Amino acid sequence: MLSYFSFIRSPRIKTIITAGATSLLVGILVSANWTPPSATPPTCPLSNPACNPPIHTGTQGQNKEGPLTLGAFGGPSGLLVLNGRVGIGNPTPGASLDVLGGQTRVDDLFTRGTRIEVGQLTAGSKNSYIDFRGDDTYTDYGLRLLRGSAGANAVSQIVHRGTGDFLLQAAEAASMKFKTANIDRVTITPAGKVGIGITNPSQILEIHRNDSLPFGGSSQLGLTRSGNAGEEALLVGVSNHPLGLIGYSGIMSTSNVNAPISGWNKESHISMRIGDHPNSYFDWNTGWATSPITNLMYLDKTGLGVGTTNPREKLHVIGNILASGSITPSDKRMKDNVQPLVGALSKIEQLRGVSFLWNELSESQGHKKDTKDIGVIAQEVEVVYPELVTTYGEQGYKAVDYSRLTVVLIEAVKELKAENEALKQRVEVLERK
Repeated sequence: MLSYFSFIRSPRIKTIITAGATSLLVGILVSANWTPPSATPPTCPLSNPACNPPIHTGTQGQNKEGPLTLGAFGGPSGLLVLNGRVGIGNPTPGASLDVLGGQTRVDDLFTRGTRIEVGQLTAGSKNSYIDFRGDDTYTDYGLRLLRGSAGANAVSQIVHRGTGDFLLQAAEAASMKFKTANIDRVTITPAGKVGIGITNPSQILEIHRNDSLPFGGSSQLGLTRSGNAGEEALLVGVSNHPLGLIGYSGIMSTSNVNAPISGWNKESHISMRIGDHPNSYFDWNTGWATSPITNLMYLDKTGLGVGTTNPREKLHVIGNILASGSITPSDKRMKDNVQPLVGALSKIEQLRGVSFLWNELSESQGHKKDTKDIGVIAQEVEVVYPELVTTYGEQGYKAVDYSRLTVVLIEAVKELKAENEALKQRVEVLERK
């Protein structure tokens, strides 16, 4: 080539011209050897891994027959595109994305942002679930999250298999809540307190109801007998009383059933206790809801009232007592300083046996106004035998122990008999004269 430019004497100019000519020649040679790929490259069958058709990288579309392979064909690190499916490590992908080696398969799985949806891409009814296998104990699943296919009535389940513990755990100091209809129903606080119907329980188990109970109040614990709808074996309710009184407690049923409180075939102890508050009490009554309520027994710190809610003694009964017997301790071994009653007859003479009508004031003690009765006057008995009179109640009412009056009558009869015997002896002496 230098011979063509020998007439040029300047070495620098010769160098420039020579370099340009060389570049032009190389470009002509390269252009002659490169042919751009056609829109439809040669077919590359799957049976011929050595086939390497060109890939069009421009903006022009290209239809390619056979697989597109990147990396080792069919190997664990190879990627293959075939018939609209992508296989990673799998020469025959069976899903839109099929990964072998790592056992990852995506089918009808849709991701959007931070969401993963299973079953979103397929229309119609089907069960959607996510299975977890920790080992080979179960070949299908050890834990399953399942959504059924019954529309709005479909069942959602968390299924745990095996005999190991199934834990729902809050690792930090957080409460656990269970809701229905988007309303808090059960709350377990970080301290382990359980609230039913309340989100901030203060007791180990606290139950609240917002609807009105049949007897009023806001709390209820009910245990229903199986197979008997509407029948409660146990019903405990707490009314809205400022002192927290128990409104109803015990056995409730809508039909005739036996509902005992008992210990069965064992040494049993049933303890019922009331608090230290002066207004604490137990109440047994009949009646329900709007029906009349009749108090049968009432127990407070003073005593047990039968037919009254205001007992004045350890046992206070309004009404008659029917008994086939009674026991009153009177053993000689229990008594000291035993003395005979003296002057019983003269003291009896100071007492009056009277008839009378009970007045309105007596109704508070269980008597019926204008009812005729007989007896003695307590204040008069107290003068001669104060042992037989008891003062009770805030009003200081007097009561007589009529049963012990018989002791006085016994001695009075004996004194009367002695006087009669003395008179008989005097008569006999006079008759002999």
